[in-house]
Amino acid sequence: MLNQGGAEATNVNATIFWSPPSTLITPEFWTLVGNVVIPNVPTGDILTVSNRIVWPSAAIPVAGHYCFIGLIGNAQDPAPDPADFLNWDNFTRFIRDNNNVTWKNFNIRDNDPDVDPSVPKGFFAMPFLAPGAPDKRRKFDFEIISKLPQGSKVYLEIPSKWNTEFTMHQIDLKYKMKNGYVPVHVKFAGKQSFKEIELDAKSKAKLRLMVSIPDKCKENEYIITVRQLWEKQEVGRVSWKIVSKERKKELENRFSKKIDNSISLAKIFEGDIGK
Repeated sequence: MLNQGGAEATNVNATIFWSPPSTLITPEFWTLVGNVVIPNVPTGDILTVSNRIVWPSAAIPVAGHYCFIGLIGNAQDPAPDPADFLNWDNFTRFIRDNNNVTWKNFNIRDNDPDVDPSVPKGFFAMPFLAPGAPDKRRKFDFEIISKLPQGSKVYLEIPSKWNTEFTMHQIDLKYKMKNGYVPVHVKFAGKQSFKEIELDAKSKAKLRLMVSIPDKCKENEYIITVRQLWEKQEVGRVSWKIVSKERKKELENRFSKKIDNSISLAKIFEGDIGK
């Protein structure tokens, strides 16, 4: 935590949740991990790290990528109440104005092709959710920011019922899809926007980015991001760092050390929760 106020913060409570990777992480996706109290967070923007929050192995979901959400506060500066975020205006205000929260929706993916038969040869898949608002049907924009090397190929798999919303984009019919999904061609570098996609309230569309990196470029690291926007305001995003398999193992060992049959989140959150 970082205290940028004019007085020491005492008895600060930090509560941590996990969520599946999603471009819109409303509280209905949150599952409690645990909490910890930090007796004192000094003023002066000095990094303060809590004691370890232990996540019991029995409570850890199946293997995959997940987002962590952290809420912090004390009696003088209370943390927001997740129940309030079911109101859409409260949620967007919460994202824009609140400094007592952070979420880390950042995945590390190796660049080796998948062997899953649902993934085209030479590609690897990065699944995520694209939810609707909790209250009613709303229109959202989606923006993909690609920072991949020349020669890379990228597709976004979308539900076939979205197809009419993507008529202005290139649907690649040579890319054979099953189970009600169609592929949309995405630029390997720069920004690409998909405008005014209407999503039903509480919908949870499952999307996948399909990426292929040229062999000669696989030793380097790259980032690709999907943002969800409402009325030109970002309401969430998912990012992936694409690395070699060796680099992925190195990062996993650094951030996901198993200790006494549990996982320590201390290093994952170090420097990420601002107060």
